[in-house]
Amino acid sequence: MQRSLFPLFLLFTCSVSAQKLELVHDAINGAIIEHQGSRLAVYGDPRKNAKSVEQVLFTHHRRDVIWAGRKLVVRGAKAVAPEKEQIG
Repeated sequence: MQRSLFPLFLLFTCSVSAQKLELVHDAINGAIIEHQGSRLAVYGDPRKNAKSVEQVLFTHHRRDVIWAGRKLVVRGAKAVAPEKEQIG
């Protein structure tokens, strides 16, 4: 599968079984996927009043967009990224 299509494939796959899919349109576009009371943010949530999530998925390393997920990670969310994209 082409790398550029992976995030769309992931969202589609997750949303099939998710109870709620919320698309976030702001400075950074992302998605909040809710399933059985747990919430996952793709890239994060750039809104000022972002609700807490359990995990933030960074699909690839992009310093220009990680700020939207950083505040969620600081508040306790687990950061998840592909192994090849992790630094250190």
